[in-house]
Amino acid sequence: MRVIIPPIPKLVVGISGVSCGGKTTISKLLNLAFPWATVLHQDKYFHPNEAKYHVYMEDLKHYNWELKSALDFPKMERDLARMLQNCKPYDKSRDHSVKEKGTSFLI
Repeated sequence: MRVIIPPIPKLVVGISGVSCGGKTTISKLLNLAFPWATVLHQDKYFHPNEAKYHVYMEDLKHYNWELKSALDFPKMERDLARMLQNCKPYDKSRDHSVKEKGTSFLI
């Protein structure tokens, strides 16, 4: 007899927008409202300034952080996959006033 384990239900809330548009602020507010959620901040995946992946804009005297090459996407994807894999299932029968960190809710 083969046992089939149903997938863990997950809620993933993606927030996008322009630079300095309030994405981090809204993520922090959501995490205050749902402290058991796991938050993945894209900001922590930018390559260091001296990395070869950046395009320096001489006329503006700074790096172009808007390019895909500015981010370490493979690392972010690995971390995201690990976070989703380690999510704990949300148990409707449990006390809703206490939630566990990482419970099937990723911001």
